Amino acid sequence: MTLEILHVLLRTSLTCSFAALAVLALRGPVARWCGAPAAYALWLAVPFATLGALLPARLLPAAATGGPAPVDLTPYAPTLLALWLGGAAIFLALAVIGQALFLRRAAQGVAGPAVVGVFAPRTVFPRDFANRFSDTERALIRLHERTHINGQDSRINALAVLFQALNWFNPIAYWAGERLRLDQEMACDARVVAARPSQRRAYAEALLKAQTLSPAPRLGCAWATSAHPLEHRVVSLARGPARASAASAGALIVGTAAVLAASLAWSLQPARQPPLPKPSIPLTILVDIVH
Repeated sequence: MTLEILHVLLRTSLTCSFAALAVLALRGPVARWCGAPAAYALWLAVPFATLGALLPARLLPAAATGGPAPVDLTPYAPTLLALWLGGAAIFLALAVIGQALFLRRAAQGVAGPAVVGVFAPRTVFPRDFANRFSDTERALIRLHERTHINGQDSRINALAVLFQALNWFNPIAYWAGERLRLDQEMACDARVVAARPSQRRAYAEALLKAQTLSPAPRLGCAWATSAHPLEHRVVSLARGPARASAASAGALIVGTAAVLAASLAWSLQPARQPPLPKPSIPLTILVDIVH
């Protein structure tokens, strides 16, 4: 059982890493051609690849034999699995501690604006929210945070933290997690500005005012932090909303990428050997048993 769990973890980790690298390579062109929401949706390829890696592998034909022998990890499986899961547990513990520290700062009125929580997401604002931002800017920030909640973004970030925990030793997981959050923010920016196109300047000014606020919660979404580079978000705002044709092309690209990721992950699994046939009892033996 230990060896099977280790094999599943190895397979899904490699699959997710390759899927994340593909998204990292495509997200920039997709954002320029199809808009920030399409680039954010492109990250769906990673969970679809995970699903493909977890599906039952195909069976080899009965006559198929040979091929390279798999590496036997049996002697090392308990140790490797303990190290893997131990590192994941430490990563999750640090994430929970970081979340608790952020919530303490929010209770003191020195954190936010942000969405926090996974099971019941809510918005928190700093103590000087009314003084720091104008009426228009406050309305835009509230709309931004509501857009995060409606898009289930804090829950998506929680899944990303879980993915990073299970791949705590893999630098691709950290790189992908940072880019995912940036694409998430730019997609949210694009949706808010599309709903309030005449307030684009006020939105950009609100971003400028918020750059010095506290770091983002691990289990949530922050309005603006140093992890969301201002120049990227302003450039994304300057592009304006994607045309309908570009948005449709983006949806097609995202759907194709998700299906391809799942299909490739499933097809690259090592095939299973067919079950051995049950031994049959010759008819003469059956006759002797009857008599």
